[in-house]
Amino acid sequence: MDKLKKYRQRAILLGTVAVLLFLFGFTNTGRLSLHALDRFLLDVTSPVQTALSSIGQGVGQGARTLVHLPKLYKENKELTKEVARLSDENRKLNQIIGQTDYLQSAAELKKSTNYQLVEAKVIGKDPSDYFSVFQINKGTRAGVKKNATVLVGVDDPQGIIAQGLVGRVIEVGDNWAKVSSIINENQSVAFKNIRNQEGGILRGTSKDLLRGHSYDDLGDIVPGDRLITSGIGDLYRGEVYLGTVDKVNRDEEKMIQEVTLKPAVNFKKIYQVFVVVG
Repeated sequence: MDKLKKYRQRAILLGTVAVLLFLFGFTNTGRLSLHALDRFLLDVTSPVQTALSSIGQGVGQGARTLVHLPKLYKENKELTKEVARLSDENRKLNQIIGQTDYLQSAAELKKSTNYQLVEAKVIGKDPSDYFSVFQINKGTRAGVKKNATVLVGVDDPQGIIAQGLVGRVIEVGDNWAKVSSIINENQSVAFKNIRNQEGGILRGTSKDLLRGHSYDDLGDIVPGDRLITSGIGDLYRGEVYLGTVDKVNRDEEKMIQEVTLKPAVNFKKIYQVFVVVG
């Protein structure tokens, strides 16, 4: 038994040596076979390595994004605030530009008027596109009374700053007043033609025109004539500029001369007014 065991051990040893000699004795062809095996293994494992690499890169990128997320959120919030600030600044600048001529006219009016005026800001209006009825921030404490004449500075066709008629006060409180403008269909105003003193009466249309008629159905009134308040009826101060005649039409049946006026005041843009208090 001991001999058999000894022979078996020698056989195993000789076999191992034979295998090693066989491997070391590979020809070039055999070496090429090993290269083919290498390529096969690479072909099999390459897609797995690529997938693992992509996953690793994705995880790394995601980790970096998570790290920078608070910073990105803060920057986005700051940019949003800056956009809002610039938008508000742009709106204010546009408003200032839009009011420049208006404010210049107001300054000239204060210099040239003989009336005692109270300056007031518009703080509310009716829902229409025009300032037919609106509210101002001055009342009895500032000397404003019911039926007081309300003015703004306007340019007449000759480039002179004039007192443009807005309307009159119809309600008044301690620190507020409500104004009904001359374009309100419930208002009327007596006029006088600067050129020849021809007179008549105009009524509001709730738009940017006034319509009425001359007292003389054959009166000399033509488009382009400048009209002012006549002071008749005590509703408005006299000699206040109304605007220019747009159309004149004689109605033969009614025997009247119809007059259409384009007001000097822009009733779509009224920011501040002057109330006559004395």
